[in-house]
Amino acid sequence: MTTRRALPLVIAAAALVALTGCSPAAPAPSTPSSTTPETPTPTPAETVPEATCENTLTADTLDNLAEAGWTFRQDEAPVVLGGVTIEGGIGCLWGDFSTGNDNVAWFLWGPLDDASAQAAIDGLLAEGTWRREDQPEGVYITDKAGSDSLLYDDEGYSTTYLFADGQVKGSTTKAGISVVTAPEGFAP
Repeated sequence: MTTRRALPLVIAAAALVALTGCSPAAPAPSTPSSTTPETPTPTPAETVPEATCENTLTADTLDNLAEAGWTFRQDEAPVVLGGVTIEGGIGCLWGDFSTGNDNVAWFLWGPLDDASAQAAIDGLLAEGTWRREDQPEGVYITDKAGSDSLLYDDEGYSTTYLFADGQVKGSTTKAGISVVTAPEGFAP
């Protein structure tokens, strides 16, 4: 399958995931009475909603994936980038698993503080197969040209990560990152 034919399916698959993972907003916290002690500030683990394969993609992408008959398989191993484990991160492979083909798309999302993001970036670059691109939206780490990737977007990018705003997003291609979103309620 050509890259031009695969990219719309990848984007479509990502849209499908986001829609099916939407859940109602959490109820608003009650106002404490004057005799209630002040509530402690939540730790990062308490403020990060659980990431799922459905709530880390846009609604349009989830719709497109469903329409194409695609489903997902969640990565069983923890998300590790450059030797840094992304606690609360998730990787998902989308495709039509009812047939034997390699027409799939992979997406990743995870919360990441600045120090861990820098360590992951440094670790990936040290592997020698990645390159860094600083852009206004954040730091992209992408496969170097000539890597063994089989799928490239229209701009020549294959597997790419975006580090920005307390999170990391990843996709089979740089173009695919546009459909990856933080779970509702995530605040860096």
